[in-house]
Amino acid sequence: MPTGSGIPFEKSDPPFVTLTTCSITRARPPGNPTFLLEGEYAMKELLPRSFYNLLSFNGIPHTFVFNFTNPEHAAFKEMAGLRKVSSFTGYVIVKEASSNEIWELHLKVSRERTNIFGYLIRASEVRRFVQINASTILAGRRLPLVLDLDDTLVRMIGTEEGRYVPPAQAMLVPDRVRPLADGRKVVLTERVEEFLQWASKYYDISVCSVGDQAYVDQVISVLDPSRSIIRGVGYSARAEYMHIQGTSMPKRPPKDLESLFVYPTRARDVLFTGALVEAMIVDDNVHMWPLEQQDSIIVVREQRNAKVWNVQLFPHVQSVLNIIHGEFFKQLDQWDMRSGALGPSTCQIYKEYLRNELARRIADPVAGSGRENSVHQQQNPLNSLGSPAPPSGLPAHIVQAAISTPVLGGKVMSPMIGAFTLPDD
Repeated sequence: MPTGSGIPFEKSDPPFVTLTTCSITRARPPGNPTFLLEGEYAMKELLPRSFYNLLSFNGIPHTFVFNFTNPEHAAFKEMAGLRKVSSFTGYVIVKEASSNEIWELHLKVSRERTNIFGYLIRASEVRRFVQINASTILAGRRLPLVLDLDDTLVRMIGTEEGRYVPPAQAMLVPDRVRPLADGRKVVLTERVEEFLQWASKYYDISVCSVGDQAYVDQVISVLDPSRSIIRGVGYSARAEYMHIQGTSMPKRPPKDLESLFVYPTRARDVLFTGALVEAMIVDDNVHMWPLEQQDSIIVVREQRNAKVWNVQLFPHVQSVLNIIHGEFFKQLDQWDMRSGALGPSTCQIYKEYLRNELARRIADPVAGSGRENSVHQQQNPLNSLGSPAPPSGLPAHIVQAAISTPVLGGKVMSPMIGAFTLPDD
């Protein structure tokens, strides 16, 4: 089995890996198809753990058990290392003898890394499962929302150096201190329970943290004891983070939306019909996420001059999420799939919101300004945002295009949240 393009490969790796069948747990899939047995198969790509979860949720059992003949091959190390229960599955294309039906054999490394499980399924069935995911969440008029934990919703209390709340400071806000099951304590950001209660009406909330799974579960239990608000995934990317640190590319981001769930997105929209689903993210660190997902991040920062650590979720984070949700479903209700036009995109709506906010701020008069300081304003267009002004003004055609862009849905915009590219503290 040669590895295809995009599969991890090292110079010392053999170009072929032999998969020796240990057992066949199900002689034939439903319909009793006959398959063409080829001498070699190319592994197409590595898919995130959520694809395996998708098969498991829909009751697809493994068909084959293979011996793990070359666990040191880079591709299989990546499959096993990015999640302790093998977060990634590779798949190969299998052809049916009597038709043009395409099947996929998904390969998943066992927990002990001694075997590889093979899940044989029609490619059309995989797409159907993903389509159902999208239809279900949109039918409930909700969108996916992923929240970071540390330095976004909570901060640990401790005396260690780094991002901890000193115990003396925590005593100033006893109503925001919560004990965890393991004896540690965290400080909640202000009004976080109120924010989660509000967001759960419009979003399916998941959590993703680089903390270990026990920590993630404990914090979720504090934020939502009945688990009626955070109904999505509570995901720890700790194993991915630790694996990546030991590879030749240690700066790769450990978090990935597709590790949490699978929805039709613009990256694979040719395979699906209907509306696409893109998650929004709230996090203080954009570099934890792949570059192609960073435009969907609402970047939060610690409140300035606060006596105790805090992140203000109201009004700005709540406001922009409210606007994105309202505008998405407004556009969805007006969208004609038969027109060939792309459906609504939460990411594009978010970008449009930020463009309008910048345009509005550029157009707003600055207090005390007049004709005599108009040149000064042009040289410092971002001073009112509290950020350093760029060395030169924006090109005239970009400024004009931003100013001429209509406000979304005629809504009055709240103050801008911030740019994606702010450096991490």
